Amino acid sequence: MISSQGLAIKPGQLVEVCPIELKMSTVYQIRLGLSAPSDCEVVLIDGATGLWIKDIEISGRIEPQSVEELFRTFGADRVMLGIRFLDRGSANPVYLSSLSIREVASL
Repeated sequence: MISSQGLAIKPGQLVEVCPIELKMSTVYQIRLGLSAPSDCEVVLIDGATGLWIKDIEISGRIEPQSVEELFRTFGADRVMLGIRFLDRGSANPVYLSSLSIREVASL
């Protein structure tokens, strides 16, 4: 559920946030600004195979935090950004305040 108070995710549920068009066989840097009161993970999913190509664990903090990671694409030109809580007892909102992706290198 998405509201002005944030994105409410049921425990263990993967919520697909948005598809992202990228180049195949390329290294990228993702930068996220978010806050989540409970531990969660941000997942990048290959659009062609459905395989998780990057799994970023986020420690629960109410204060906004910035996370940067490298990832690579394979044979697909689209990835899906998803979020899920690691703590099965949590149903807190996640606040995603910024998202940027920068191309680093072609493979």
